[in-house]
Amino acid sequence: MALCEHGYTWDYIFTSRLDSFAKLNPALYTGHLALSQTSKAVFQLVSTLPYNTHRFTLYMDNYFTNIYLLSALRSIDIGGCGTARPNSKEYPGTFKFGHTKPCFPQNTISGIVCRDVLAVLWQDNNLVRFLTTVHSITGCLNPSASTLNWPLKERRRPRFTPYNRQNVRFAWGDQAYKSLPTPQIAIDYNMKINGVDLSDQFQCYYATQLRVSRNWMPLFFWLLDITTINSWIICNEYRKSHGLKPYSQREYRIDLAWELAQNGFTTINPTHAATLYTSNLYSEFSTTSFSSPSSFSSSFLSSFSSSPSSSSSHLSSFPLPPAIHSSHIYPNGQHCPNLWPLGNSSLSRQNGIVTRILLVESIYLHCSIN
Repeated sequence: MALCEHGYTWDYIFTSRLDSFAKLNPALYTGHLALSQTSKAVFQLVSTLPYNTHRFTLYMDNYFTNIYLLSALRSIDIGGCGTARPNSKEYPGTFKFGHTKPCFPQNTISGIVCRDVLAVLWQDNNLVRFLTTVHSITGCLNPSASTLNWPLKERRRPRFTPYNRQNVRFAWGDQAYKSLPTPQIAIDYNMKINGVDLSDQFQCYYATQLRVSRNWMPLFFWLLDITTINSWIICNEYRKSHGLKPYSQREYRIDLAWELAQNGFTTINPTHAATLYTSNLYSEFSTTSFSSPSSFSSSFLSSFSSSPSSSSSHLSSFPLPPAIHSSHIYPNGQHCPNLWPLGNSSLSRQNGIVTRILLVESIYLHCSIN
């Protein structure tokens, strides 16, 4: 379960079928309403927001939305809105129709207040149920008006079904697109409910998930993806505020990988890192690679000889520092003197060999050499 805004993950709680919400703090909610475990988890996530100094409205789907939760959020001055299920706690019985679902005229709307929460029933292509503490059924511009003042929104005509055929023909006619009055609650919900979906979309482009047998590894990969996405969003916000072009996610991940590789190399072997940082290779290409990977690749390729015969001649013609050309052997498998080895997962580490080709391998990832 995660709390997201524009793809940025603010907070999260891990859950499982066996332990449910293991990190749930039941003493956080001190009200008199009997919240379910899921509602308590939502309340705990929202409690991490700076709601004492800022105003927030939480949008949820029908799995989380119920009258008790929205009433509890209202008690700490946080608004709530979401679609609702008719079998949720204290949902008005007037809006429950059992197995027979009536079809009202298009844009029919009705509302009932329960525990300071507005339950809305709206006839669109289907019956839509909302629960909200920040909207009215007459619109947000003039709530006291006796007539509907809904904004117009261009909508595509849905396909015909036996249930909505009459309403669709009446509202759209023969037009594929038409501007129709739409409740503000529906517009806000559709526009702001996709925070978690956007975060998932960003992750799937360059996911780090691998098939593993350890059950904790997927959690690590998820945290790695979330951290990368959050830092990318913060970086772009900073660049926009300073009039700079935002990074694409691919460019940002490449720059991040370079930074982590260089910082890690400095931590493992400071002596060789100092040699690497003062070499022509680093001074010539580090800035170019961070600003534009494509320009970095072209600059790197232009540094090779004009008529090489093989990949080895490419490397021999390129001025690499000695630390990258060779391998260095430390006694007892240690990467640095007087330090424990990083591990013995490979034969080279077992033999105490550390190969200085990290930077060359990273360059090959950016370039295609014929």
